[in-house]
Amino acid sequence: MTDPSHTPTQDSAARPGTSGGPFALTLGDVHLVSSWLTPRSSGTAARGAPKDVAIGGLSLVFDELGITLLKPSGAVGALLPWSSLLGVTVAGTVHTPGGASALMIEATTAERTHRFLVATAEPDELRAVVEEVVAARTKRRGRGRSWRTAALIVLTVVVAAGVALALLVTVGGVKL
Repeated sequence: MTDPSHTPTQDSAARPGTSGGPFALTLGDVHLVSSWLTPRSSGTAARGAPKDVAIGGLSLVFDELGITLLKPSGAVGALLPWSSLLGVTVAGTVHTPGGASALMIEATTAERTHRFLVATAEPDELRAVVEEVVAARTKRRGRGRSWRTAALIVLTVVVAAGVALALLVTVGGVKL
């Protein structure tokens, strides 16, 4: 049986001001995994060995804006817009600090990879739901870039036509 807090929702109550649509997903019992004493950007040195810390009591909302991390109070802790995400992967089944079964979800931006542990009794079902939502969101984002593909095709056809015309003029097949 699927945990109701891990099923797609048509409700936008998880984050006011957004429309959830059919591919909105709210996940509760989330831990943000952060490494202390590790470089945050290139050129900075870490002091000591890195140690992972998991901050619990959070929620994740996947909707048309991106992935939002909600604090325990319900306030927005961070927003990762789809346009800034290089990839979202479900890295595998792990355990929360309390020992519960969880999925590791990684959201990668140009600056860093954000890692989240999502507690679930049914990791395979949750993995399928998360992957479906992410695929739907990234597919929609990809459609917004289709004008670039069309422009490249048009440019290629125009250049090819120009080369063909230049060859015909050179050979004498066409007189201008």
